[in-house]
Amino acid sequence: MQPAWWCRSCGQGDLYAHGWCRPCYDRHRHSQKFFGGHRETVLCRDGCCQLCLAQQGLVVHHRRPGQNRPALQITLCRRCHVPIHRRHQLPGFYSDLFLQLWRELHPDLPIQLRLPLAA
Repeated sequence: MQPAWWCRSCGQGDLYAHGWCRPCYDRHRHSQKFFGGHRETVLCRDGCCQLCLAQQGLVVHHRRPGQNRPALQITLCRRCHVPIHRRHQLPGFYSDLFLQLWRELHPDLPIQLRLPLAA
């Protein structure tokens, strides 16, 4: 058991609030507010980006915005996460899982994998 003046998550000595240091407290509050407290669970369950298998820069993606059940969250790297949210046209070929995640966020847009170019 660590003394009460150390962070209960990382063991550092600079406490900020409720027994946590500032970075651990911010991470915990962010997880509670936006992921229902399941962010770390989803990251541990998946272990890496489910699209490209990267192990750095991981984020948790909500498959249905506003629903915080772990079954509706998936781990992606930042490089795979950004195109799912920001692209309205897909310029290349992507995996079936990527297209499924993109379709969940953009149900009304047609999937256009290549721009039609006149010869």
